[in-house]
Amino acid sequence: MILWTCNKAIPRTACAADVSAPMRHQKYSADLTLAAHQYAFRMQLEMILQAQEYEKDQGINLEEFFNSTRGKFHTELGRSWAAEIVSRRESALKLN
Repeated sequence: MILWTCNKAIPRTACAADVSAPMRHQKYSADLTLAAHQYAFRMQLEMILQAQEYEKDQGINLEEFFNSTRGKFHTELGRSWAAEIVSRRESALKLN
């Protein structure tokens, strides 16, 4: 899936897909663009979703992944999605 689009943060003569990976990472790490915030939001949600699946499938505890995202969701939508994932995880842990 391609998550990159041309935007104002990158010269109009270049598309983000043409920018090197280190440069993309540097921009996202510095949180310079709206796209950076959206990317970080998706990656944090994806990380805890994958951790939840690995815990379920492999029977291991990946609490550190959940701890690393705690308090990092800055929108109501992000907080509610993360809370739902954590709630489902806690319910599953209680059943085991």
